[in-house]
Amino acid sequence: MSRFYLRLILIPIVLFTAVLLIIHTQPYDDHELRELLLPEGCVAPCLMGITPKVTTVDEAIKLLENLKWVGAIEKQIDPSSGKLAKINWTWNDLAPSYLQLANDAPFKTSPGGMGVADNIITRLC
Repeated sequence: MSRFYLRLILIPIVLFTAVLLIIHTQPYDDHELRELLLPEGCVAPCLMGITPKVTTVDEAIKLLENLKWVGAIEKQIDPSSGKLAKINWTWNDLAPSYLQLANDAPFKTSPGGMGVADNIITRLC
C-alpha cells in the first residue's frame, strides 16, 4: 500500500519539476527595455539617451523625434515666466507592451515627461 502512495506522490512531483525546468530554460528577451533605459554611450541616470542636467532641450526633442515609439511631443510653457517648463510625449502603437497601462481601452499608455530649466533637461518624469 505504501508503494502505491509513493508512486502517487512521485508522479506529480516529477511532472511539476519537468514543467519548472522547461520554463526556466526559456530565454528572457529584454533588449527593448535595455534599449529604452540604457542606450549605448549613455551613463545612468539616462532614458532614451537623455541625461538630466546634461542634455539640452533641442537635443532631447531631436532624440524623441527619432525614437520610433514616440507619438506626439508637446511643449508646456510656464504661464508666469513664459519660458518652456516641461516637455511631454505620448507613446505610439509601435511602443512595447510594457509601456501599456493595465486597462481595457485600446492601447492606453503612460505618457512621459521632462522638466526643463534654462534650456536644460532637469528631470525625467
